Amino acid sequence: MRKMISEIQTIIPDVRYDTDRVIDNKSIMQLTAINERLKKKVSADKEDSIKLEKKLFDQKIEVQRLEDDLKLESDTLIQAKHQLKQKQELSQMERQKCIAKSDSLKKQLEDARHSTEELRKQLSEQETVDSIE
Repeated sequence: MRKMISEIQTIIPDVRYDTDRVIDNKSIMQLTAINERLKKKVSADKEDSIKLEKKLFDQKIEVQRLEDDLKLESDTLIQAKHQLKQKQELSQMERQKCIAKSDSLKKQLEDARHSTEELRKQLSEQETVDSIE
């Protein structure tokens, strides 16, 4: 673009300094050629701009899709975390139930041992009484 501007300036010098200059046919032809190149460049720039806008639009759609996927994945992870927490709470309650049942069974076993000891003593005393009689 700057190259074309400098070409134009060489063909048409600054009118402030050269007011008597007349543009001849050769200069007009050169300016016309420059004008055609400028039109082609503008047209190519427009096409590039349209391609870039389409690419930008496609990328925006891709970003939106990725954001939606990320949101869905995030929601899934939050839900899985919540379910895991619930399972952990249930496991903790089951563990506490098992501990309570174990403690209860230990107490029953201890009571049974104690009762067995009492019955052995009574049996031993009864045998002693029977043998004395």
